[in-house]
Amino acid sequence: MKSRFLRLFGLATLGAASLLLVATSSWAQQPRPRSTTSKTSAKPAEESYTIVQIGDEVKAIRTSDMAVEKKRVADDYKKAMKAWRDAKKSDPKAERPPKMMVKTKKTGFSVKTEADKYAAKLQDELDKKGDSKDAKGTAKPGT
Repeated sequence: MKSRFLRLFGLATLGAASLLLVATSSWAQQPRPRSTTSKTSAKPAEESYTIVQIGDEVKAIRTSDMAVEKKRVADDYKKAMKAWRDAKKSDPKAERPPKMMVKTKKTGFSVKTEADKYAAKLQDELDKKGDSKDAKGTAKPGT
């Protein structure tokens, strides 16, 4: 009696497990509905501009291009340092290139012309400051 019950229980369990496997495998093969938010249907974000200072130059760039600009400046500095090291071998008094960095001055401009106007204003201030330092003789060499 006990063995008959175990056989029936085993067969019922095996049948239920096979039904469960069949149901889940057919569900997994059904195509899923796409999400309601799609990258192509999303409204593109408004472009914003950032004012940066690179060495003695102030300019407006797109905020999304900030990483590219930093990488470009770092690569240019590495090239300048390599050229300086090569020149230093022949001329020990060769002047070291100034450290180049991307300094963020102001962010959040939504219109390129406004950003350019502000960059020109900062460039004028930087030029005036540089001229006054040159007149006093306190400017650092190479800047």
